[in-house]
Amino acid sequence: MTAAAPSVDWRVIADELAIGQLVARYPFYVDDGDIDALVASFVEDGRLWSDGLFDARGAHDLRSWLMGHLPTVPFSNHVVHQHVINLDATEPDRATGLVAGHAELQRGGVGEVLAMRYHDVYRRVAGVWKFGERRIEHLYRTEAAAYADALADVGEVR
Repeated sequence: MTAAAPSVDWRVIADELAIGQLVARYPFYVDDGDIDALVASFVEDGRLWSDGLFDARGAHDLRSWLMGHLPTVPFSNHVVHQHVINLDATEPDRATGLVAGHAELQRGGVGEVLAMRYHDVYRRVAGVWKFGERRIEHLYRTEAAAYADALADVGEVR
């Protein structure tokens, strides 16, 4: 006798793929300076923040912050790595996620390297998954020339 094939919840697969695409597109929007696409990636009352560095709440505040910040970084290459998605079993239009990433960028003529984790809350609005909240946790940030030293002193944001 053969074992029954496991049932597949296609809604779960579709939701995880849609959230994965949202997260995958985000670094391209940042690197391309596409403020409209970044703002559209968040719900109207969404939040993008990093402890002690900035806190943008709502579409207007987010747009203003991006318009002030992105021009200070003439080159960046953000890369996302592993991504864990947790769909909310009690609220089907909500999920959370943890994303690892790193970036290489140039600011003020100086190359920088950084590693971060994104702590995300996703919300589905009108059938589309968007960021409800995205908190950026910097694991390290250092000038590229001091990269080896920075890795020896993990936890230090330089």
